[in-house]
Amino acid sequence: MANARPLSAIGIFSAAFLALLAGHLLLKAYMPNAAIGGISFLVIILIFSYVLFIRRDPFGFVMVIYICSHFDYANNQGGLWNLMAFGLLGIYVVLRKPVGEFRRPDYLLFLLLGIFILWNIVGWVLKNPMPIVPRLQGVATFFGFILMFYLAGNLTLSKERFRLFLTVTFVMLFYQFLVALNQRYFILPLNTPLLGGYSDIGTTITPATVDTPGTFANFELFSEYAVLLACLLIPLLASSVTKRELGFGISRLASMLLISFMIPMMTSTRAAVILLVFVVVAYFLIFSARIFSVIDRFGRQLASMFVLAMIIPVVGVYVGLGHLEKDFSNLSSTRFTVQSVISGKAINRGGLTSLALARMDSESWWLGYGYGIPRSNRWAWLGVDQKEVKIAGFHSLYLSLPMLYGWIGSFVFLAMVILTGGRCALTALRYRKKRTFHVALAVGFGLFWFVFLADEYKISILRTPNYHMLFWIWLGLSNALCKTIRQDDKTRVVKPIVRRNLL
Repeated sequence: MANARPLSAIGIFSAAFLALLAGHLLLKAYMPNAAIGGISFLVIILIFSYVLFIRRDPFGFVMVIYICSHFDYANNQGGLWNLMAFGLLGIYVVLRKPVGEFRRPDYLLFLLLGIFILWNIVGWVLKNPMPIVPRLQGVATFFGFILMFYLAGNLTLSKERFRLFLTVTFVMLFYQFLVALNQRYFILPLNTPLLGGYSDIGTTITPATVDTPGTFANFELFSEYAVLLACLLIPLLASSVTKRELGFGISRLASMLLISFMIPMMTSTRAAVILLVFVVVAYFLIFSARIFSVIDRFGRQLASMFVLAMIIPVVGVYVGLGHLEKDFSNLSSTRFTVQSVISGKAINRGGLTSLALARMDSESWWLGYGYGIPRSNRWAWLGVDQKEVKIAGFHSLYLSLPMLYGWIGSFVFLAMVILTGGRCALTALRYRKKRTFHVALAVGFGLFWFVFLADEYKISILRTPNYHMLFWIWLGLSNALCKTIRQDDKTRVVKPIVRRNLL
């Protein structure tokens, strides 16, 4: 981009930290009066505007939103960072600022996205019973997701940008681990979203918290976050190009992977541990077949797994391994059948599953309510007559989708995820002989989305608006990765032809 001045990692974290600090003055427990809140809101707008319009750094903007979306601010209004993304990216698009860095439009994904948006709009207009102001907040939140997905999916994933993403991931993983330790041992009982314990009336962290939620306010989403990152990290750790091309130390990757394995123990989430075992076995089988040339340090991966096997039982005593063992021992008396798993009884979801199925039977659901703020979504899931009941979904993405997006919108939503995961896997296979970090990352994202779809059977990204933004950024980056690989390959083919013609 002409005249762009991309931010460094320090600049990205500085902008995010200032925005997170200023955001406190928009929270009831910290805001002394409306005037101070208004000034704080203006400060946050100026911070994000500096990154997007002054530095002209769209990827830096994505990373700042990505960092901030780890923390729950103004969830009841749709999420502060989602509303910021909508406002500023809306202006960005209206001003016709350059977004697409790829030569060929993605027609199939564009079609699916168009249907998805249309079904939401029709649901908002024809079915959603919310008052106009909260309904508009839901509209803004939704388009904040869509605009961020569009931006992230149309930026080339260069070495510099991916190195920045890895650095952000490293810092945020380490920080999440410290937050989880604080929640378990009650070291700093501060009432702040930065420690995952904010409430209007005081701290929500209690001493010796067993299932640590991190900063996501949900321990199951926290464990899913760790497992998904492990999917990305293992192929990078098993490749020499990670250090050669990216200059990212193997010790940092190994420490990130260790934290990704420890977080499910700290959350005492059995499903996450089972998925981690599946991820390790799947990669062992894939790498043993030596399909991908970029995976040239398979022995390093085996050594890492061996070290993890020794470290985790020792460290696990202090972070929740004992409680996790009790949870697994309780499974011995559970009878698993296909019917018991589908009904939710075998995974402690029987009551919610029955409630969801009854709600599905109550209407046709060709149209949903459209995505909205948490109150709007609760009305969709339970009905307006039950609007005072406080639930954040049916503990399953698949059971929660139809009431928001309708059957067609739900199908299109899942189709976008499946299409993205399939593209990553097929791209990795197509370019399996290339020795570049892009292919290693494509391998990671291919398994990433398969694991995501499996885990979402018993939890839902729809629970919290800010975590939901992470999903759309990941989805955008996955598509950007596939486009980058294809474009780089075509560029290398064209250059020799042009050179011969000149001669």
